[in-house]
Amino acid sequence: MSDRKRKATSAPAGKKPTAKQQKLVPLKEEKKKEEKKERAGGWLQEKLKQRRTEKKEMKFNKKRLRFVSDTEKIKQGSEGVLYWMSRDHRVQDNWALIRAQQLAVKENLPLHVCVCLVVPKSELSTLRHYSFMLKGLKEVAKVLTL
Repeated sequence: MSDRKRKATSAPAGKKPTAKQQKLVPLKEEKKKEEKKERAGGWLQEKLKQRRTEKKEMKFNKKRLRFVSDTEKIKQGSEGVLYWMSRDHRVQDNWALIRAQQLAVKENLPLHVCVCLVVPKSELSTLRHYSFMLKGLKEVAKVLTL
């Protein structure tokens, strides 16, 4: 770089550079990169939203289903489907969550996921264990809000 160009892009010692002297190119490049990432992931998010609202039958192993109530239908006037996440703190391969999603889509209701953390008095319930569990639940929340 020539001395003239170097002087034009740098401020004298002890003084703040003026707006002309600052390089604005990196900000534009950052913005372009962010937009590119959004476009790249955008198609996947759109596809996921579309699949969640489709009423076609999702694959589900009916042997894994057991009704606790007498009725198989959701009562009229219900405001949503609640899935109580207690054992399987994950989205993938979670048959109960898949069934809850099916019911929510079928009845056109929102799906709510609830996790209740109870700390038992046990040598197995350590701070490390619960820290790991909470980090995993953050990932679950991130996937569910896509």
